Amino acid sequence: IGRSLEKHKGCDILDLNPGAGLWSSKLHDFLKPRNHVLLESDPKLFRPYLQPLVDQPGSTYRFVEGDPTLYSTFDKLIDDGYFPDQTRIDPGDSRAQEPNNTLLVTGTLMWNPKLPGMGFDSVARQIHGAFARMAWRNEGFHAMGPARMLFWILSEDIKRALPRGVHGTGKNTAVFMKTTDMVEVVSPGHPDPRAWFRSARYEIESLIQAMKRAKEAGIELPAHRRENIHDFADDVARMTKGTGNIGFAELNEYLRKQEESGKSTEGITLGQHRQLWIREKAFKANPPPPPQRTSKRGAPRVSDEQRNLNKVRASVTRHSNVRQKIDQAVDLGERIYQQECLILSTPDGARKEKETLKLKKLQTEFHEAWENIDKNIRTLVFGELDDRLMLRSPGPRLQWDERPFEPLVLQPDEIYPPVHASLVDNTPRPRPADESIEDFEYFTDFTTALVGPTDSIIDVMDNVQHGASELTEQVPALRDPKKGGRLDLSQLRVRNLTPEMIQGLCKAYREWPFRNPDAATSNYFRSRASTPKVKGIKLSKF
Repeated sequence: IGRSLEKHKGCDILDLNPGAGLWSSKLHDFLKPRNHVLLESDPKLFRPYLQPLVDQPGSTYRFVEGDPTLYSTFDKLIDDGYFPDQTRIDPGDSRAQEPNNTLLVTGTLMWNPKLPGMGFDSVARQIHGAFARMAWRNEGFHAMGPARMLFWILSEDIKRALPRGVHGTGKNTAVFMKTTDMVEVVSPGHPDPRAWFRSARYEIESLIQAMKRAKEAGIELPAHRRENIHDFADDVARMTKGTGNIGFAELNEYLRKQEESGKSTEGITLGQHRQLWIREKAFKANPPPPPQRTSKRGAPRVSDEQRNLNKVRASVTRHSNVRQKIDQAVDLGERIYQQECLILSTPDGARKEKETLKLKKLQTEFHEAWENIDKNIRTLVFGELDDRLMLRSPGPRLQWDERPFEPLVLQPDEIYPPVHASLVDNTPRPRPADESIEDFEYFTDFTTALVGPTDSIIDVMDNVQHGASELTEQVPALRDPKKGGRLDLSQLRVRNLTPEMIQGLCKAYREWPFRNPDAATSNYFRSRASTPKVKGIKLSKF
């Protein structure tokens, strides 16, 4: 990110919880700021590390004791003159949403032990989201204009803000996508707490696309910041002529060979498959002696190790067969989406009718493939299909899949205490001129109503309020193939909605004459979601 930091040289730095100051000093030496405020919440522990920075001849460091979890702390810093070259800006000013490149906010949003927040299991998750929203209100350190933020944070605390697959999306994902351009600069690598969010084939496909974008921008991942999955991605890119589009069976066989050659696939391959490969390799290298006894029919008995290995192999084979069936259904689901896009872009007439008949045939084939999968795991088809469409359909989907480069891999001995941590680059997106703070607050509240990520937008809107599904007709983006829309909205699930789609639904609902009168406030859905329930009966709020 060095090149992108050039524009901040000579700026002011607000450094939250700088700790021992290692990151702070490196960033300071590069940017040579005119003012570097070290806001430390535990001065007793860290002042001995930070004071020498302050005491250097000609130092621009300033040590301040304060709590970054209290938003009033930032107002006090500004009022007390710690940023003399900065000027507060009125939120209603036409320049209020222009980026303030003369201020860079950085620091550590990690506490040991983990610090809970209000309504959150982590205060880091709470204030990270608050800092993003405050940029649109010009509050806190954004009072002088929206400022870029570089934060060290636990990887698990950004898994909803920056999910790596559809299963990781939540109601806050859309808010972050709307307000913040977020890039993970440093990652703990594999195995990662978020590794379960996406199948290996889609994780590698996404990685290949990111490495391609980085290469085009002249960015190369240093050798000591790579890991095995990057080598695997290079191989798969060659195998697929750069697309990364590879089937489960082919990729699984490739990964098996890699594991047998001594290259670990931990965190990438499904655990049961990897354990089988490891056990088979050990069995071949050191087979147990054959049992002395024979069976009743005179055949030699199978050793216990061989018997156990056969059971695991049979289980893995069953799982592989199921995955093949899921792949076949997902292939059909993707073809249905492509056919819908073709129909949506075709003028009315004979050709459109012909293509519609093809669509119905594909839908029948998909239903048959769906019926051929065990009822208990059929929903996996939609997870796999949505992940595939996230990668291959147009329109803003996951910020992770649009990353400009692969994160640098953080080595275990580079952080203390040893945790899975990430460095996240947050650049506020300007609030649209035609969107007020009240509009944004209503949008944030409305995302709370869109529960059931695997449910269709039709079903969810009717859950918002009976009959509200008719409002989907007022949101063109829902059926715009260039924006990821669908012809059949029953196949457009909530987790596939883009911020533009949600904004359109939110606006349509606010203007709906049949809207619940109580929904006029920007806290209606959040308060409704938090209302306690007893034995399935919703209690009234006084």
